[in-house]
Amino acid sequence: AVGHGTGLGLSQVVSLRSGAYVVNASRWKTPSGAEVGAVMRMSGPTDGAGTLNPVNALTGSNHQDKVGSGGVQSLPNGHFVISSPSWSAARGAVTWADGFKSLTGVVTAGNSLVGGTTGDLVGWGNLSWPGGITVLANSHYLVASPNWANGNVPEAGALTFSDGQHGVSGPVSAANSLVGQSAGDFVGSPDLRTWKDGAWAVTSPAFKTGSDRSGAVTFGGGHAADFPKGGVDSSNSVRRETAGAGAVQSFDYHPTPKFWAVGSPSDNRVTLFSYTNPAAGRISVGQITANGGVEATVWDLPDGSTVDFGTVDVGQTVDRTVRVRNTGGGALNPGALMLNAPGFSVLKTPSQSPLPSGGWTDAVLRFKPSSLGFQSATVRIVSDDPDSPVVTLNLRGTARPYAASPFGEEGAASEITMLPDGGGASVRFQAVAGITYILQRSQDVVTWDFSTHVTADETGAVRFTDSSPPVKGAFYRLKAR
Repeated sequence: AVGHGTGLGLSQVVSLRSGAYVVNASRWKTPSGAEVGAVMRMSGPTDGAGTLNPVNALTGSNHQDKVGSGGVQSLPNGHFVISSPSWSAARGAVTWADGFKSLTGVVTAGNSLVGGTTGDLVGWGNLSWPGGITVLANSHYLVASPNWANGNVPEAGALTFSDGQHGVSGPVSAANSLVGQSAGDFVGSPDLRTWKDGAWAVTSPAFKTGSDRSGAVTFGGGHAADFPKGGVDSSNSVRRETAGAGAVQSFDYHPTPKFWAVGSPSDNRVTLFSYTNPAAGRISVGQITANGGVEATVWDLPDGSTVDFGTVDVGQTVDRTVRVRNTGGGALNPGALMLNAPGFSVLKTPSQSPLPSGGWTDAVLRFKPSSLGFQSATVRIVSDDPDSPVVTLNLRGTARPYAASPFGEEGAASEITMLPDGGGASVRFQAVAGITYILQRSQDVVTWDFSTHVTADETGAVRFTDSSPPVKGAFYRLKAR
């Protein structure tokens, strides 16, 4: 990709778990000199070649929009998030983007979470400290906007929950965010902590209770159902009673009973805060022994399991069907299936529609090697399971030449063994001890394009290692000299 004027304006390059990568050119200028910024998703060395524009990248539409100036954050599910706090006269915008598809167009309220007032700085942060976006372990994310104005109340601040599968769009408001109610509350301040199950806590040390800025700590479990919307209050936060000591609170979280312990030394108080864990979908992955059908036998595949494709001739195919099931009490939202390795592909993608409790969807994986030897890959299956947002499977298979065994005019055919790590092919014949033969190789049994002299050992075995066998496979034979 190339830029106009002063150049590309490259700020950042981010790799994605989808196998693609993102080029962030937040200072990119249009031919007229407007510094609108641009972010491009690329999946290969030739992808994105040419001049940046809204046809091949996401850009701003006005001078100083600086799309991407708040940084690009990758999500565990392969998607990514773009922060643009300078967008539209510093109203700010945060844009969710699909990590598996091209990214085009301009930032608008229709595709991004945006501020409504100049200076809201939604997605507040910068390239060296992208504090406006906090990614949770379950691939959802929080957008901090501490400068957001609540109507006529400046710098009330807001924190917005965003679904990692689809993002959120439209203006920040009390209907979709946790918000401050007083000027200078700065809700969504940078002190935000997360835990491995997706739980989070944010401190708002300047939050005002009555006439005092005693501060507050607000908690969430990492799901849309338990995210507190509206104002900070006792139903979603622990507030201080002592004025002027908002920053002096300590807390920690226990993931098994799912509660927080909050210590307020100046109040001489410890508060336990918990939430009801909503019914959630739970992912279970298995390999089925036959295509389709509710009655198909399923072998469970826990995270880290191996799917073995066995040995296959070069250029031929072997398929394996993997079933994604919902064993939880709530709906499960499957995400993209991430696989990016030579020889392996996704023949059938699983449905990304919500799976009800007990529901299932199938994916078909294919091994079609174009080179010889042992090959491996990993496939990642993502969902909104709060405990297992990503299930990783290890794929493996071995490619052999078209000839399953060698043959010849002299001696008995025995075997071909593919050596590991690209070491080539080991060929063995059983012939007459002490005799020297001509060993020949062909790809079509018509033209024998390679020959060498080999001598049978005292047992009559002829052994030869072909370190560079043809990619399409080979046949071997022995001939008398």
